[in-house]
Amino acid sequence: MNPFAVMAPLIAVILILWGASRLAVSDADKDRSATEASGGGIVFLPNRRSYWGIGIIIALLAYPVVTVLVRGVKDAADISFLLLCVGFILFLLTTYPGSIVATENGLEQVYWFGGNKRVAWSDVVGFEIDKKKKRVIIKARNGAKIVHTRQLPDKNRIIGEIEIHCPGKLPADAAEQLAS
Repeated sequence: MNPFAVMAPLIAVILILWGASRLAVSDADKDRSATEASGGGIVFLPNRRSYWGIGIIIALLAYPVVTVLVRGVKDAADISFLLLCVGFILFLLTTYPGSIVATENGLEQVYWFGGNKRVAWSDVVGFEIDKKKKRVIIKARNGAKIVHTRQLPDKNRIIGEIEIHCPGKLPADAAEQLAS
């Protein structure tokens, strides 16, 4: 048996998973800006390549799940592998950064699964700017947090919206903190 013939498919899958994961967590393009929603408001969406990266990872994890189900579950190893793949797929779908919609009433973070978070502008109590992770965290009175991650575009615009709707609550050097 040729060892290369055995290892080549495994190496190819690992390289594809690595590339897809890089697509999924890549920073938003610097020239992309938030878009105006048709019903009013501003929408902060991740890059399309992030969606492609997540789709590729899910497809690669779903293939063995479908294979095991079609072939039939024969032992405990099949069940544990099946549960591991399904668990990882659910983990990806529930933790992927949600899109943010800013309206006159407040902010809403829309996730694929796991529910949406809404924060009224009047309920905003604080902000956290994490330069290392390139994110802005908006904290509400009820403990909810809206997180603008590096996958979402136009951090300066969300800071501008915060300054408009929550005057005095944002640190004076917020834009400089993100820029540096």
